[in-house]
Formats: sequence, structure tokens, C-alpha cells
Amino acid sequence: MERNRLRLDIKKMNDITMKNLINCGFIQPIHCSNLLFRVPQGNTKTETIYECNEYGDHKLMAVGVNVLWPKLFHVHPDKEDVFLSTSKETKPLYFVFAYDSLNIFEEKLRKKILNKNDFIVVEMLYNNPKFSYFTVNENILHGEYTVRGNKKNPVFFVTESSNLPIRIIDLKEYKKYFLTL
Repeated sequence: MERNRLRLDIKKMNDITMKNLINCGFIQPIHCSNLLFRVPQGNTKTETIYECNEYGDHKLMAVGVNVLWPKLFHVHPDKEDVFLSTSKETKPLYFVFAYDSLNIFEEKLRKKILNKNDFIVVEMLYNNPKFSYFTVNENILHGEYTVRGNKKNPVFFVTESSNLPIRIIDLKEYKKYFLTL
């Protein structure tokens, strides 16, 4: 009889339980505002979900992408984690990676000899345990883009060091490679 009085009730996760956990200050949900799903055509927008520095730099951001080519093609000197998780019907999200190192890539860019073989473009999958959660390694040139259309623009989450430098590489001369119909 004594044992039953000590047994804890197990709550199912649902709206009420989630709200209780938030109100108690136990958790912070990871989601972005609906504004990120309405980024104007030709723009990319980020929202910081949280940032902390007391025990080591860390930042979680949501990124809304509505550009038709990797306008913000970039590189970081450290890793960043990517989470492709959404419940919204969105346009496709494409990640672009450069095969070359930054130095070789910039040399090809300067000489205007980049071609389609210098890139790999991947149409990403959302909510897939095997393919939707990954780390972009340090010093890897990459960017994101989508297509025209009436659906909401894609959004994804990135976690990285709070003060992680970013270097943007201008690819506007090559945007024709990325435009999709």
C-alpha cells in the first residue's frame, strides 16, 4: 500500500503539459515567429532564439530563406549545427557546398573560371531523422536558396558559437547556375 502512494504520475506530452513546463520555467520551446515564413522575395532573415555566454559561447537561430540563388554564400572558421525541422508546407530548400577550399575557390572566382562542377546542390529533407540534422564543418563554403512560388519560404535552425565570424563570398556573377524554374 505504501508503494502506491510514492508512485509518480506520468504525464503525456500535449498542449497542457507543454504549457505547464514552459510556465514553470523548465523548458524553452524551439520555434520561430511566423514572420520567418513570410520573408520577402530576395531576402534571408534570421531570428536569435537564445544566446548564452556565461559558460561558453552558444547561440541558436532560426533562418528564413527566400532567395533564388545563394546570395549569402559564406564560410565560418568553426562548425555549425543545422536542424531541418518544420511543420509548415514550404517551398524546397537547397543547400549549396563548394568542393574547393576557400583559397582555391577565391582564386577561381578572381580568374572567373568557376563552373557548375565547383558546387554540389542538395535539395534538403525536413523532419527526417537520418538526413535533416547535421553539422556543417569548419571552413566549408556553403549557402542556401529556394524557388519562386506561393508556398511559404523554408525555415531551418542553426546552432553555433555566439561570436562565430562569417565571411560572405559574392556569387552574383554566377547566380544563373542556381536559378530554378
